[in-house]
Amino acid sequence: MAILLTDGQGEGGRAQARTATDRNITIHTIGFGGADGNKLSDIASITGGSYHYVSDAAELPNVFSRVAEEVEP
Repeated sequence: MAILLTDGQGEGGRAQARTATDRNITIHTIGFGGADGNKLSDIASITGGSYHYVSDAAELPNVFSRVAEEVEP
């Protein structure tokens, strides 16, 4: 499992997500600022993860808690 904290701008993403899936890696994405929510949602979906958006760093602990609840033991 990986947590990707990014704005999602720039090249790449979806192809790397397919590679992660081939390697049995789940990616949970967290977007901020002018995040490309569609791309980050796709990356998470391709790998079986989840996408979350935060507008402020103070929201990160809550997002990390939600991701931890989603992860199977």
